[in-house]
This record gives sequence, structure tokens and C-alpha cells, in this order.
Amino acid sequence: MSEEMRQELNGVKAEVAGLGSRMDRFQASMDGLRSDVDGMKSHLGVADRRLDRLEATTRKIAVVVAGHAEQFDRINEKLDKISVLDIKKSLDACMAEVIASRNERALMGRSFSDQQETLVDHELRLTRLERDRKPS
Repeated sequence: MSEEMRQELNGVKAEVAGLGSRMDRFQASMDGLRSDVDGMKSHLGVADRRLDRLEATTRKIAVVVAGHAEQFDRINEKLDKISVLDIKKSLDACMAEVIASRNERALMGRSFSDQQETLVDHELRLTRLERDRKPS
């Protein structure tokens, strides 16, 4: 074998050896990718189970809401039969009484204040009169 062929063969061997180490690194990264994919599969399984529970819960809620909707319809029918206007009139009358009572209290407060001023004025005048009548 010639020297040139030997050198070329050694170059090929070196390249093959380099390919082997690159294949080892590739295999390691593939193993990591497989473990990542396995982890994703387990996470997807958990998510699927949660979605199944959520779907079951949503169905139960829909059934309950539908039942409440029927009850609300019946309540509305009964309320239509009741004279709601009479209740409104009673509430309006009650509010009128409350407003009148507030106004009356405000007037009483002003009246008391006015009487208080008159009382103070009378007391001052009486004090002056008593002072003026005292023998010195």
C-alpha cells in the first residue's frame, strides 16, 4: 500500500472516529428528547383527566342551571299574578312618610335653635335687669 493511500485511509479512520463521537452525542440528545416526550405524554394524560372532570362538572352545572331556569320561570309567572303595583304604591307611600318625617325633624331643629337664641336673649336681659335693681 502506498503512503498516500495510507494517509487517506488514516484520514477516513479519523473521520469515522469523529462520526462515532458525533453519533454518541446525537444518541444522548435523542435520549433526552425521548425523556422530554415521555414527560409531555404524562402531562397530557393529567390534562386529559382534568378536562374529563371539568366536562363532567360542566354537565352537572348545566343540569342544575336548567332546573333553576324552570324555577325562575315559575316564580316570574307567580309574580305576574301578584299585584306588584300595590307593593310599589305602598313603598312610595312609605318613602313619602320618611321624607315628611325628615323635613319635620329639620324644621324642629331650626325651631329649637330659634327658641334657644330667644332664651339666651331673655336670660341676658333678666341678668341686666337684676343687676340694675340691686341696691348698691
